Amino acid sequence: AMESHRQGSDDAARLAAIAFRDLGDLENAVGWASEAWSTHVGDPDIAMLLADMHAEDMNYDEAMQVLQMAIGMNPDNRELEQARRRIVDRAN
Repeated sequence: AMESHRQGSDDAARLAAIAFRDLGDLENAVGWASEAWSTHVGDPDIAMLLADMHAEDMNYDEAMQVLQMAIGMNPDNRELEQARRRIVDRAN
């Protein structure tokens, strides 16, 4: 039961992040995505969401930090590696 509750609150923060991003409010979007990330460090989906938002805000170093940490915790996740390459391409 604890697990589903945690998942629910995580989803709320992630949904808030996506909603703010869709409204063009990157500051609040990054804030909520960071909140979701701090609760679930290493979650690949949240890592990619937060990294994309950082990159959209031109904060490529922060984006890379999040992805590097997620890759370290999920070394077999190809999507994370692809996301990392996209950020590198955007930063150059």
